[in-house]
Amino acid sequence: MKQTQNVLERMKKIDVGKQKFGSLLNESPLRQNLDSKIKYVVFDFGGVLVVEGMRAARRIYKEKTGIDIEKIWYMEVRSVWKSLEKGEIADGDFWKALEQLVKKRDPRFDVNEFKKIIFENQKYNWEVVSLIKKLRAKGYVTALLTNNVKEWIEEWDRNDPLNQYFDVIVSSHEVKEIKPEPRIYQITLERLGAKPEECVFIDDKERNIDTAIKLGMKGVVFKTPKQGISEINKILDRSKRKKISKKFKVISIDKFHDPEDEDGAPIVVGRYDTAKAAIAVARRMTIDAMKYASDSSIATVYYAYDDQGRYLG
Repeated sequence: MKQTQNVLERMKKIDVGKQKFGSLLNESPLRQNLDSKIKYVVFDFGGVLVVEGMRAARRIYKEKTGIDIEKIWYMEVRSVWKSLEKGEIADGDFWKALEQLVKKRDPRFDVNEFKKIIFENQKYNWEVVSLIKKLRAKGYVTALLTNNVKEWIEEWDRNDPLNQYFDVIVSSHEVKEIKPEPRIYQITLERLGAKPEECVFIDDKERNIDTAIKLGMKGVVFKTPKQGISEINKILDRSKRKKISKKFKVISIDKFHDPEDEDGAPIVVGRYDTAKAAIAVARRMTIDAMKYASDSSIATVYYAYDDQGRYLG
């Protein structure tokens, strides 16, 4: 609080007009999400809907045998895995390549044992399944966006049809695109008929969430069912709040640097035609602004002023 007050005092001495870096009215995610209402909830498969079997298997196999699959994976196997996820090679070809690459470093490797551990540990996160059912009952449209293997997801679907949980399913093997590349997200939006700001995407990998946010979606980095579900519900609850009236007039949204904090992120200053609008914007946007703290082009602090120049929060 003290730091914020110090910034506010210095702001009074700054001629903002001389320090404009261009209007943020159209380009800022802060503005784009101002009146958004979440209608679509998009889930990842491994690590969110189900426990990530491959990740668990690499850890368990090392504990059992001492063979560091994790290290070999990132040095030599990862590129083959990506080809499998893109549908460029078949499941059988991947297992042959994996066996050759790992045995080259440690001849004790048993590919069949490794495969068994993967599928033994790939199970539903039942809390997430329960959430999906509740969301669908409330009228949300749900989708699955996954980097996945043709044979694996088809086998899973045969055992428990995924269309009971999802209206749209986009798998990397089918569209020949993988996260975090933007195209697979765009395909998902097209199939949903959705705007980015109407969607929240849940994934266990931060890089995949980064792309979603850059495209204008909300994002949740899923770490545990309790944490992930809590964050999803918070976003949906905020989305359901009474939206700021679209009738208010935005006078300006600009960013500038505090001269006494050369390394700091730009500060966003919004001016609106009424005090009521400015207060509503400030209350809502300061929450969202924190999500962009790592992006130097978006401020970590958001201030709103009315047309008389009065600070409103």
